[in-house]
Amino acid sequence: MGNSEKYDSFHPFVRCVGAASHLSQLVPHKAYDFRMIAVVKGNGFIETDDGRKNIESGNVFVISPSTSYRLVTDKDQRIIVINFDMTHSMCHIDSPVISVYAENFDESKIIEMGKSKNFFGESFFVKDKASAESLRICETILDVYTHKSESLDDVYITGLFTQLSCLLIKGDKPVQKSNTASEIYQYITENSHLPITLESLSEKFHFHPSYINRLMQKCYRISVKQLLLKCRFDRALNLLDNTDMTVKEVANAAGFSNPQYFSEAFFNRFGHYPTVYRK
Repeated sequence: MGNSEKYDSFHPFVRCVGAASHLSQLVPHKAYDFRMIAVVKGNGFIETDDGRKNIESGNVFVISPSTSYRLVTDKDQRIIVINFDMTHSMCHIDSPVISVYAENFDESKIIEMGKSKNFFGESFFVKDKASAESLRICETILDVYTHKSESLDDVYITGLFTQLSCLLIKGDKPVQKSNTASEIYQYITENSHLPITLESLSEKFHFHPSYINRLMQKCYRISVKQLLLKCRFDRALNLLDNTDMTVKEVANAAGFSNPQYFSEAFFNRFGHYPTVYRK
């Protein structure tokens, strides 16, 4: 099977997405569909027929149907689990398909048996260190799935998952970062609540604005504007979760000078307004 045929057959259907921590499977399990397990933080281990592998933040696993596995995580670990099929041929089964004890597994119930080819190339795919971008996509998929309200959300999830899978397979190798890029990145993340612009960065670091933007995209695969928004939304979510500040106060503290723009941008990113999120 050539690569073209292998990848042409990949039209995934994401059936279920969830997050877990402090998971302890005492006996091996097997699943009827594919499982992608992304380790956002913490430690633990996973056992397969090939032995035990310690897991840590940044690891991503893809477990094929009928593969025996046992997963144990510590209490501070956070994992995101995405159940999916390789194609849309079985998307009429839209409810979660639970795994079972390995000894109770019935191979005749495997979803898409004989209909799909393994895009990931093996029964137990391992990405030892996924990029921050890959983990961010996992979080976005979880958020959209948790709050989805229309069929268009499923299309969005499919697109995100396809992008994530390509990043994992293609190899999102980190670009060697210059000291300048690291300094600019750190400055933005630590001061995102301030009125930072490309022009102000240019004055501070003595580089042309367009060069700074190209440098960030090359080294971190994100533009200055995108990084600022990400940092400001992260700060806003933390304030909404952990303070009694009004939405206007949160917007100002996070670096959004216009509360109305903040609310609209928040809605566009998360699918609901800050006031609804807090409830």
